[in-house]
Amino acid sequence: MTFGVTLEGFKLKRFENIREEIEGDLRIALGNAINLLPTELLGQIVGILTERESKLWELDEDVYNSQYPTTANGISLDNVAAITGIKRLAGNPSTVPAIAIGQEGTIIPQGSRVSVQGRPESVFQTDNQYVIGPGVDEVQEINFSALPDAGAFTLVFNGEETVSIAFNASNSFIQNALNSLNALSDVNVTGDFSSGLVITFALNNGATPQPLLVLGDNSLESSSSPVDITIAETTPGAFPNVAMDMTAISNGPTEARAGTLTIIETVIAGWDSVSNPQDAVLGRNVESDAELRLRRRRSLANPGAATVEAIRARLLQLDEVLACVVYQNITMVTDVFGRPPKSFEAVVLGAQDDDIADALWEVAPAGIEMFGSTTVPILDSQGFTQTIKFSRPTPIPIWTEIDLVTTPEFPIDGADAVIENVLAFARENFSIGDDVITVKLVCPIIDVQGVTDITLRIGTAPGPLTDDNIPIAPDEISDFDSSRILVNVS
Repeated sequence: MTFGVTLEGFKLKRFENIREEIEGDLRIALGNAINLLPTELLGQIVGILTERESKLWELDEDVYNSQYPTTANGISLDNVAAITGIKRLAGNPSTVPAIAIGQEGTIIPQGSRVSVQGRPESVFQTDNQYVIGPGVDEVQEINFSALPDAGAFTLVFNGEETVSIAFNASNSFIQNALNSLNALSDVNVTGDFSSGLVITFALNNGATPQPLLVLGDNSLESSSSPVDITIAETTPGAFPNVAMDMTAISNGPTEARAGTLTIIETVIAGWDSVSNPQDAVLGRNVESDAELRLRRRRSLANPGAATVEAIRARLLQLDEVLACVVYQNITMVTDVFGRPPKSFEAVVLGAQDDDIADALWEVAPAGIEMFGSTTVPILDSQGFTQTIKFSRPTPIPIWTEIDLVTTPEFPIDGADAVIENVLAFARENFSIGDDVITVKLVCPIIDVQGVTDITLRIGTAPGPLTDDNIPIAPDEISDFDSSRILVNVS
C-alpha cells in the first residue's frame, strides 16, 4: 500500500503499519527467531521507534493539510486565505455611550472605568477626558383655553397644594404661592394668562429633574364659560452631566444592556453616578477558523468583478462590515425603490464610508450607475473625481412585550435571560431587509427553563403592540434594544 502524497491525497501511515514494517525489517536482519514481545528488550525498542515515527507521519499530514483552506488551522489558514486577499478579522471591543452625573466642573480622566451591575467582569473605560457640564433648569408651562375673567385655581407639587390663585393674580403672587411649598424655594414665574405662564425651576430647585405640576381646584371662567388648564413640561430638568463614549477593556462581545452600566470603578470626587441610555454595540472576538473559511468561500466570487456576487464579496472583505446586500435594477425603468434603470445599490452596515467607496470603485461595472443615499467622492487612477453611491440601512426601532406563564423552575433572573436570548437571536437572524417575523421570536424565549406559555407583541412604536409581523424595507434593518423589551412573568 502506498503512503504519503498520492493521487488521492495524503495517506497517513498509522502506528500499526509502522510497527509491522519495523518488526519485518528486524526479522530480515536478525532472523525470525527473535523475540519481539512488548515485554522484551527488542519489543520495547520497536514500540519507541514506532511511536516516534508515527508522530513524524502525523506532522507530515499536518503540513500537507496546512496548504488547503478546508483543513488548515490557525496561522496556516491565515496564509492560505491571504492568497485570495482575505485577512482574518481582528477582535474589537464593545462600545457604548454613557451619561455621567455629578458636580459641575468635575474632571473624569481618560481611562476611567465603569462596570455593569452584577457583572464585575464587564468593564468599560472612557475614550477621552470629560468634564461634567452645567445642569438644565426644568421649565413647565401652564396654558389656559381662554383668558379668564373670574374664578381661581390651585397647583399641586409633590402632593402639597398652593393657596388659591385668582384669575388676575400677578406673577409675583403665583411665584410666592409656589415658593411657599416645602419642596420649592426658587421658582420663577413669567408670561401671563393670555400667552401662558412659564414656570422655571432655578437655583436651589434648578439643574435637576422635577415632577410635573398638577392642577388642583379650578373654578376659572371666561364670560361664564369654564376655562380649561393644561400643564406641560417644555424643558426637562437635568443634573450637571456629561455624555461620554466608552469602550470595553477587552475585545469580544462585552454586553451592557441599557441602564446597567452603573458601577463606578474609578472613584472620583464629584462624580456621583453613571448610566448608559442604550445597549452597548457589541464587539467581536478574533475571527474563528470556521468564520474565516466561510468568509473566504463567500469572497471567491470577487475575481469575477461587476457581478452582484462579486460586489458583495468585495465589500464583505472589509474589516468592520457587519452585513451587506446588493440590489440591482436590470429593467429600463425606475423601480419601486427609486433605483434608476440599469443601476445597482449596495446597502452596507459597518465600516468607514471611504473604505466602502474604494471597494465599490474596484469592482463596479463600467458605465453602470450606482444608487444610494450616501455619496463619497474619490479620485481614480487617472486623477478624475468619481462619485460613489451606496446606502446605509435605516434602523427601525422594535418594541417588544412578552407575557410569560412559568413554573417554579423559571430562574430568578429569567426575565433577563429572555431579553438576552431575544437580542442574540435578532442579531443573528434579522439582517438588512429581513422582516421581523413574530413567531420566530418564540424560539429563543422558550429556551429559557420554566417557560410554559408565551404571548408576544411587537411594534415600531411604544404602543399599541400586536402579534403582526413587521415589514422591513430593503434599505432598513430592525433595531432591538433591551430598553424596548418588556417581560411580564406570571
